Amino acid sequence: MADDWDKNGCFISFRGAIPHKNPPICDIIYVKMESLTSGLNVYDMFRHVYPDADMVSDSSRMGEVMINGEVKRYKRGFTLQEYAPWSKKSIKSPLLGAFVTDYINREDVREAMNIPTDTPAWVQCATINYSFVPEASYWIYPLLKNKYRILIYSGDTDGIVPTYGTRQWIANLKWEILAAWRPFYTGAPG
Repeated sequence: MADDWDKNGCFISFRGAIPHKNPPICDIIYVKMESLTSGLNVYDMFRHVYPDADMVSDSSRMGEVMINGEVKRYKRGFTLQEYAPWSKKSIKSPLLGAFVTDYINREDVREAMNIPTDTPAWVQCATINYSFVPEASYWIYPLLKNKYRILIYSGDTDGIVPTYGTRQWIANLKWEILAAWRPFYTGAPG
């Protein structure tokens, strides 16, 4: 299927940031690829996708925390459809990342991260109005270089932002390598 995609000159960019006119066969190939991966959680290749899981109710999606005497409300986690609304997949998915939003919004965590008490609660992928450009975020790294330490992280089971792609992206920056790439393990003997 990937060979057919390449052979026909098919191309897709995130939300059409790089315009491209595909031949009609590309739509057919894309739908076939989506159907072959419909049971796959592309954000965590080892986590199950539960086909009978309906969207979580609005009431269970809302979390709240008391910060400096004020209640702050936030939307807990995301579903696959919310992460990738441009996808043609119609699978139902579990709520992903609810624990992350709960953790980051805890009063003690916000305090440890020096987040001012008047700052709204944190919500995954929903507080920034992104604009898309072909060069993605490459433009910002020269501005940050030698001013801030930068950690670039990819999960090893993420099919959307895979480690291999991140390594290529870093190589494209053409910066001096201070330490060779190596895997990082948690809980490993030191």
